[in-house]
Amino acid sequence: MRSRRRQPSDQLLSLLRAEGLAARCDLDRCTPLVRSLAAELPDFDSVWLDAMVQLRLLTPWQASQLQLNPPGSLSVGHYLLLQPLGTHTHLAVHRKNNQKFALSRLCDRGAAAAVGLRSAAQNLLDRIRTAQQSPPENCVLPTELSEDNQGQLWLATPYAGHWSLDELLIRGGRLPWPAVAEIGRELLHCLTWFEHSGVLHGDLTTAAVRLNDHGRVRLTSACARRIRRPVSSIGQQLTLRDCEAAAPELAQAARQPDRRSELYSLGCLLWQLLAGRPVIISADPVRRMISQREHDIADIRGLVPECPEWLARQIQMMTRRLPELRPDGAADVLRNWDAPSGFSALRQIVRTLPESRKSAIQLAVPAFRSLSTPRRILRKAGWPVAAFTALGGLLLIASESTAPLLPLTINRWQKLLTSTSATAVEAPAPPVVTATHQIISELPEPDATGVVRLQAGRRYRPRNIQLPGRLTIECSGTLAATVEIPSAGQWVLAGSTVELRGLHVSRAAAPHEKPAPRQLIAVQCSSLLMQRCHIQSPTASDECSGIAWFRPPGQPGILEAQNSIFGGGGYAVSCNHPPQRLQLENVLLACRGGGLLLEFGPQDPKEWQTTLTNVTQRFGFSLLDAIVHPEGPQQLALQIVSQDCVYQPRMAVVRIRPPGDWKPTDMLIRFQTDSGHPAIVNPEAESAVYIDRSLNQTVALPETSLPDNMLLFVSSTFADTEQQSPRSPWEASLLLDFDGPKLSDRLPGILSGAGRMPATTP
Repeated sequence: MRSRRRQPSDQLLSLLRAEGLAARCDLDRCTPLVRSLAAELPDFDSVWLDAMVQLRLLTPWQASQLQLNPPGSLSVGHYLLLQPLGTHTHLAVHRKNNQKFALSRLCDRGAAAAVGLRSAAQNLLDRIRTAQQSPPENCVLPTELSEDNQGQLWLATPYAGHWSLDELLIRGGRLPWPAVAEIGRELLHCLTWFEHSGVLHGDLTTAAVRLNDHGRVRLTSACARRIRRPVSSIGQQLTLRDCEAAAPELAQAARQPDRRSELYSLGCLLWQLLAGRPVIISADPVRRMISQREHDIADIRGLVPECPEWLARQIQMMTRRLPELRPDGAADVLRNWDAPSGFSALRQIVRTLPESRKSAIQLAVPAFRSLSTPRRILRKAGWPVAAFTALGGLLLIASESTAPLLPLTINRWQKLLTSTSATAVEAPAPPVVTATHQIISELPEPDATGVVRLQAGRRYRPRNIQLPGRLTIECSGTLAATVEIPSAGQWVLAGSTVELRGLHVSRAAAPHEKPAPRQLIAVQCSSLLMQRCHIQSPTASDECSGIAWFRPPGQPGILEAQNSIFGGGGYAVSCNHPPQRLQLENVLLACRGGGLLLEFGPQDPKEWQTTLTNVTQRFGFSLLDAIVHPEGPQQLALQIVSQDCVYQPRMAVVRIRPPGDWKPTDMLIRFQTDSGHPAIVNPEAESAVYIDRSLNQTVALPETSLPDNMLLFVSSTFADTEQQSPRSPWEASLLLDFDGPKLSDRLPGILSGAGRMPATTP
């Protein structure tokens, strides 16, 4: 029998070519499988589509759309639809940059000409682009308004992926309160930005909040629902989905959503996460809305006795049925959000779930296969690391091709996360100093040689000291001496050289909010040397630096720190001019704001270098922030030499604020190493970003400005995320493991040898 060439029908071929779904080489790959599936039967189009799905050239949903009569459209402007995510939302991929997006349909086919819909969406996008403040990194915002060939409008938002809070409630029930408190803190930061930008989220539900595979919260679905349906009123068209995030006053036709209605939605969301069920149990949306209008929501402690009093009180304030009784805005609630870090609880939740690469949606289109490959593992970290990474990638691909999908977990979060009580998932707080002498003593005067000797374990009240020569303040004992600065004060030190050894410096807690200096310690000297010091700035202040170093005019300046810890809310060290030599060795930077802040002004050089050895940076937005004033250098070239370092910034390793007329070519950053081991960096961070004044937002520095990028972007595991009850802050930040190749028996980061770090407990 004469064999005939198998091929799809002309109609299917034209559809595939029109949508850009398959080329001739892809059809040739399908031919053997089609021959096997069809056998002696005709090769119908359904057989070809089945073969293309099995070879991952199409998704099952795309194949079903091509079989409709008439065929469904898969293109929306520059986007290709992959599969639905919800009633109005589809997963799509951008044809040019291969980025995944969530496309929200704003109107149905017959309502594309709705009055004001297009202008409302465009005004929203313009307001987001022109916002004065950059949005928080965990806030995923729409970027573009697109239209398909049928006249339907779609709002494109970068796809956050991973798990929604809906899925977490289904898989493990109610969440432990430390995790809920951390989610509340992150969402309050997002709502604060929305308030300052004059925009409302409008869909603050458990489906809109997602958790990525690093335990970070992402707020999605911003603004699309309010554009699609701006008013929710009691009637036959009201659904449970409509009243899930609606404050009771919005049922009135004349009432518009505002910041107080957003707070109500947030309070209901947190209540639901703690209780594991909606605030009102009713299948009738009208009855639910009426109940919320007539009664305040019940105290969550009736269902969750372990919920702390402050969290229950905040939820009650946000969910008062009368908007006038709620806080004025998210910023007011955030100021009173008295929660310790709950990131470790979220990280534990992630670890009980299937890995993101196995639970993520697999893209099927060959042109976009690069999306499923691991993102940014290594950037020029030497051929040994590249070889190990390539080998690991091959093993990963082989394992993913045969590994079955992991089932849903069936145990409750309380059982999955806690072998002890639920409060055990809290991040370890810095230990309370137990000194041998509880009486606060006056700081001694310097002796004839400029030395101030302190006794180990004793507490001291600081005095400002200014000497023309060398000033040394030291404690030679095993236990550090504590210098407790008054709540509204700072410690001012001045000399040609200032040396600090064996000190634990902190600021006393203020009974009431008082204006305080923005530096814990203000030092003016040519050389600043620190050994075995723990500088703890106030955790409640994002503007207070641990040490502010002021360089005297005409002197180059030296700044060195060894075996020291910097914690608190602002920067670890801020400098009014870049020191000629800055060296950190075995230093922990655990400040919420960032590590180092340098200002470049008149007569400062355009080239600057620092050497960091066994440095661990955690919790901050960046390792280094550089501010270049208009009268400063005309270009900037930074060289950061890292030896066995770990950087975990939330945004970027380096951030630059240049003058308004600078271009990316005016900035150059070299990340180098002398040991051959690249620095370990948080995979969600960028190497370097700068503030683009024309866009009024941060922009990643191009690779041409990063010629020696010796950074390894991988996930890391620290001691506090493993619940090992560390006894001191530096023990909590010991690196236990990272996903990349190990080129040495000793892990990078701070060293844990005896006597290295300051001992703040007896």
